[in-house]
Amino acid sequence: MSSEQLKIFGLGHVTAGFSLFGLLVGYICGLTSSPVANAIILALFSFLGGKLFQDINNNDSKKTKISGVILAAFSLLFFIGLNLGIIVKVNEFLTFKTPSISQKVKASDTTSITTKVDYLRNTEVLNDLEAKFRRNELTSKEKEDIIAMFFAKTKK
Repeated sequence: MSSEQLKIFGLGHVTAGFSLFGLLVGYICGLTSSPVANAIILALFSFLGGKLFQDINNNDSKKTKISGVILAAFSLLFFIGLNLGIIVKVNEFLTFKTPSISQKVKASDTTSITTKVDYLRNTEVLNDLEAKFRRNELTSKEKEDIIAMFFAKTKK
């Protein structure tokens, strides 16, 4: 291989490395709700943009072109990673889901369920039922049956 081929081959490795790094950082930033993610994004793009600006100021067209390719690849894969992270977080792809209440009720005898009177006063229970209903884990009939069953148990 000639030295020119090695330089192009090396540029491909550097570009691929920064691109995959952009994908990783974007994915992690998409998954997190932490305000630290904003600081990471700002720092990375400031660093890469500053490097590109430095290369432009030095009038080195070869380095400017290389930096531009690296920044473009990093940005594109960062954007893709960020969107993938957001999609995974919003759709809860990485969360462990327990069987829905309707499956538990069908699997067990409904007469063996015991509740306390305080249980229905807790709005978390009703919010949880509503959330499961909105995620289509419960039908409206199943939701009404569960609430009626809890109210029947508490009246005794």
